[in-house]
Amino acid sequence: MKSRRLLPGFTDKDSQRAAPVSTDHVAPKPLTIVLVLVVVLVLDLARLTPDGVSCAMPEIAIREFNPEMTDDTAEVLARAFVTNPLNIAVFGVDQVSVNKAFFRGGLRVMRGRKLVALDGARIIGFIHWVTSPRCQLSSLEKLAMLPRMIQEFGIPRSLRISSWLATWSKHDPKDPHCHLGPIGIDPSAQGRGIGQRLMTLYCKDLDRTAISGYLETDRAENAAFYQRFGFEVTDEIPILGVPNFLMRRPAHR
Repeated sequence: MKSRRLLPGFTDKDSQRAAPVSTDHVAPKPLTIVLVLVVVLVLDLARLTPDGVSCAMPEIAIREFNPEMTDDTAEVLARAFVTNPLNIAVFGVDQVSVNKAFFRGGLRVMRGRKLVALDGARIIGFIHWVTSPRCQLSSLEKLAMLPRMIQEFGIPRSLRISSWLATWSKHDPKDPHCHLGPIGIDPSAQGRGIGQRLMTLYCKDLDRTAISGYLETDRAENAAFYQRFGFEVTDEIPILGVPNFLMRRPAHR
């Protein structure tokens, strides 16, 4: 009598001669091994330079700002702020180039401490703070900037910029403080803790000098972020129809 086939290539006699299969260990399938090796190979290749030399991913470095960084930093700030409600009210929707011109001019006149976050050689973040009363421009300084501002942005936008900055200036605290702003992270680099690192440096400087911190923001979610560093909303004011949150951090003595 012919043997009945149970599986392709096996008969009853074959199954009788086969050793019992242990259930304690199942050997990995060849396909699984291949997939693991492919993943390992891809991860290794991701760490190679074009020359094939293995290298570690660059760490985010914090460096002092210098004037040669002005254009790249203004670009980062423009992309970071272009969707902010106040920037939209002043410059319009998706106006990256106009925002860049605004921040380029601002970087030229900012006093105090300026730091950039670098991913390799690429600027991906910026923070600025300055102690009062140097955080406010004098009337003569503002007057000197007016012709260039009108030439750069036109009269309607210049009037909106003036209204914005004049309102902030009006509410600036009279007592000694260290004014924060702007702080911005390139949208492509957000979510990596860079803003937290920059804020930590600022707060350490506040504690070292035993002075209170102050900032303005037009985003409620940003206010929640700053609260993690000890800031609290002290006032809410409208500027061009946009709510602005004024925040203070007490001096730690």
